Amino acid sequence: MKTQFPTIAALGLSLAVGAAGTASRVQAHSSATGVVKERMEMMKGMGEAMKAMGPMFKGETPFDAGVVAEKAAHVAEHARRIPAMTPEGSMDHPSEALPIIWEDWDGYVEHAEKLAKEGAALQEIASNGADEAETRAQFLAVSKTCGGCHDKFRKPKDK
Repeated sequence: MKTQFPTIAALGLSLAVGAAGTASRVQAHSSATGVVKERMEMMKGMGEAMKAMGPMFKGETPFDAGVVAEKAAHVAEHARRIPAMTPEGSMDHPSEALPIIWEDWDGYVEHAEKLAKEGAALQEIASNGADEAETRAQFLAVSKTCGGCHDKFRKPKDK
């Protein structure tokens, strides 16, 4: 079966969307406390891991499977913690969590589990010597999973 890969432009757009609004979120993180702060910092760390891999798949930096495996492990590990870091009602300002998380808890947990699974798959692929195209395809699956959760469960970014 032939795999269709999104264009480099699509990958760039995906990474740009993920990076947008970082400055305002950094300021918001500084006023967060407790589990909200911990969750925001965890999510920020996953975003930074994704941003560290992105330039490799856009041809801006050399592909390094070791770095991909390391960053993917970080994403997978933290994704497993998402439900525990989201106790009911933990959406105090400056949290970006939406109330739908607790209205559709099962869906939220499924997104977190899928992200952990996709991240672990990326780690495994990168660790086992897969070629760059196969690794890139799995990176895009991780990126799409992140975005799907953001679309449903996180407040829209300020434009």
